[in-house]
Formats: sequence, C-alpha cells, structure tokens
Amino acid sequence: MRVPWSPAASHLAGGLILSPGPALAQEASPMAWSVGLVIGTLVLFVAVMAWLLALLAGRLLAEARAAGAAALMRLTELPCGVPDGTIRALISCFIVIFGFLLIGLQKPLGLASAEALTGFIGAVISFYFVTRNGEARQGSPLGSPLGVSSDTPAPVAEAGQAAAGSTALARARGVLDAASVAAGLAARLAPDFSLAQRAEAAATGARQVLDATAAALHAGDAAAIAGAVATADGAIRRVIGPDNPATAVIAAALTRLGSGGAAPALLGLGGPAGLVAALGIGAFQAMAQGTEHFARWKARVLDLPYAAGLFPPGPVDAAVALSALELSPIFARAFLAPEPAPAARFALAARLALLARQETPAVQEALFQPGRFADAAEFAAGLREFRGRLLDQALDAVDAAPLDLAPAGITGVPPVAQPALREALAAVRQAPEAAAVDRLALLLTGMAANPDLKRQEAMALLRHQLAVAGGAAGAAAP
Repeated sequence: MRVPWSPAASHLAGGLILSPGPALAQEASPMAWSVGLVIGTLVLFVAVMAWLLALLAGRLLAEARAAGAAALMRLTELPCGVPDGTIRALISCFIVIFGFLLIGLQKPLGLASAEALTGFIGAVISFYFVTRNGEARQGSPLGSPLGVSSDTPAPVAEAGQAAAGSTALARARGVLDAASVAAGLAARLAPDFSLAQRAEAAATGARQVLDATAAALHAGDAAAIAGAVATADGAIRRVIGPDNPATAVIAAALTRLGSGGAAPALLGLGGPAGLVAALGIGAFQAMAQGTEHFARWKARVLDLPYAAGLFPPGPVDAAVALSALELSPIFARAFLAPEPAPAARFALAARLALLARQETPAVQEALFQPGRFADAAEFAAGLREFRGRLLDQALDAVDAAPLDLAPAGITGVPPVAQPALREALAAVRQAPEAAAVDRLALLLTGMAANPDLKRQEAMALLRHQLAVAGGAAGAAAP
C-alpha cells in the first residue's frame, strides 16, 4: 500500500535528519571542553616557561657582569643563558604534564590506547633522573651556575685539562705502538739486535707510565691532570731516541745525504729531511691505491728488477709508449736514430713497449738487434731504463697527486711531484749514499705495508723521528 507524500511529512523527515540527537549532543560537549582544556594548559605552560627563562637569564647575566669576562664567556656557552639542565628539565616537565593530561582525557578525546604514551613518559622520566645522577657523579657544582664562586673549585678548567691529557695520552700510545712496529722492521735491516731489545724495553716502560697516568686521570688526581701532557711527551722522547733502530736508520740517511754529493738533487724536496718525508708519505699514499699499485711504487722507488708481473695487463697506448721511449736515452738512441716518420714512431714505440714487458728469450732476441747496442750490458741497462719509464707511466696513470710533506712536519716546502721524487732517488743512487737510502726506503715501505699501523700514527711517529734524527745527524756532522 503506497502512502501519499505531503509537505508536512517532508519537513518532519528533514528535521529528524538534520537535528542532532541527545546522545550526539552529549558526546560533543565533553570533546569541546577537553580540547579547550588542552589548549589552555599549553598556553599557560608556555607563558610560565617564558617568564621563568627570562627571570633566570636576567639573574645569571647580572652575576656574570659582576664576576668579570671569564663568567661572561661561560654564560655564552649555556643554552638560552640559563643554568645547565634548565631546558632539559622544562622539556621533561612539558612531556610529563601533557602526557598525564592526555591519559586523563583519553575517552573524551577519543584516544584508542595510552600504553605507548605511558611508556614514552616513563622513558623521559628515567632519562632525566639518570642524566641528573650522572652529573652529580661527575661533580657538577651546586653553588653558582657559572662556576665562578670563590668558595668552590673551577671544575670546568680541570675537565678541560683532563680531556686534553687523555687525548695526549691516547696519541702517545698510538705513537709508541707505531714505534714498536718500526723498531721491529728496522731491526731486520741492522745487524745490532740489541738496539731493538732496548727499544722494546723502553716502549714497555713508557706504556706502563701512560697506563698509570691514565688511571690517575680517571680518579681525578690534580697532579696527574696537570702533568699528563708532559708525561706523554716524555714517554715519546724516551722511546724515540737515537738508540731506537728506526730512528737510527733515519739519522744515518740524513747524515749521509747531508754530507754527500747528492745534496743538490734534494733542493726541490726541502733537503734530506724532505726526501725522508716524501718517501714515507708517498709509501702510505701508494698503499691507499691498492696492493698492486704499491708493489709497482715500491719496485720503482727501490729500483728493484722490473718483472713482467708489475706491469698492468693489456696493450700500451702508443703516445704513452713513445713518451717513455723518448725518456730512455739508450733505447731512444738505438731505435729512434735515424728519425723515423711520425706514424712509424708511434707504431715502433708501441711494439717496443709490448716486447719490453715480456721476459721470454725470444723477446730478448727480438729487442737485442745487432748493431744497435755496444754490448749485452748496454742492452740490459737500456731495457731496464725503458721498463722503468713504462712503470712510471703506469704509476702516474693511477695516482699523480703530489706529496704534501706537512703531515711529516716539513713546512715551507711546496708539495713534491712524484716524478721529482723518482728523479731525486735516481740521482742519489749514483752516489755512495745509495745503501743508506735503500735501507730507509725499505723501512718506510715496510711501515706502509703493515696492516697494524695506521697512517696518522705513522706520520706522528715520523715527525718525532725526524726531529730526533735531525739533531743526531747535526751532532755527528764534522
């Protein structure tokens, strides 16, 4: 049966739909006053917090102006110019107050669960009191917030001295560890093993001194705090002395280079000490490029036999090969005279480079052509020279960055180009000082290849050794 529709019925239906029921009105009223309570509490808390911060900052500023410049400097380190911990305390209070407020208004606000909020509030409370207990154990001053009262000690200065002392002790221990590695390597190069034994005994004694000083630092011993840096320096000086095998190797090289005929070749490196620093820094820089590159660098620096395995695989660029050939006087005279055509020069250089990197008898016969060399000795010298230049090209293709000598304590000298270092070593090998330089190169490359020795510690050790060895070399000079 169909009921007829009338305007009165339409108005009645619209009123039922649009007008809220009693239950909905009852739910909206608590929601409104709950939100209003949260907003009002937020505004009140921010206002009180701003008033409190302004009051504390003004009071501290007045105290700092009365105390002097040191207190004003300390005031600039405090957050918002208020005592340490104030901001942290206010943030913790904010989280706790609003957390409990939200928990209490959970149902009116329609929050699903308060378990996560409760756990977060507990974590904040725990963090605040653990931090306060940690500060109390560290001896935070309870008097003046600036720590400038004459009735209390100044823990800020002692804490700074203790931190500096701990840093100095840690660096000294790293240098001592590096010195032990270097002494072991140098002992293999020198026949007097008693030097290594004395050096290890000195290092052991120095470590014991450093351990005792570190323990006194943690205990807050004022004397240990004041003398920690001096203790660290003294330990290093006792271990890295003229009797240390590695220092002795460096001192011998400096003495021979300073008095020999190779000194003019070292002017661009800053003298003998610059050569030592360039070798050490170059060894670590080459090691950073990988073991294959380091093996090539070591062979070139020590002028070792240039075996076929040192050269990178694949063909050689014709321009690179021609450059190496032109820098090799013996092979250049043998193969580039009379002057071939430009295209033939590139092809000839590429063919010679391909053959020179091999070691079979057939290759030797193909290179040693009758009439081009005076004898077999000249051919061998020319082949070695050409291989060295090819190896230079391979090294520079991977790492041609100059060597900055500042980490080793050599200042006032521009960065040394790696070809300049190789040329200086080639000049030194023509002089009687070659044996001393080879021992030095073996020591420094051994240090770079040691996995237990970090570059920063090695450079710190080299700075100290150069200072001590330089003094010993100067005393031994006529």
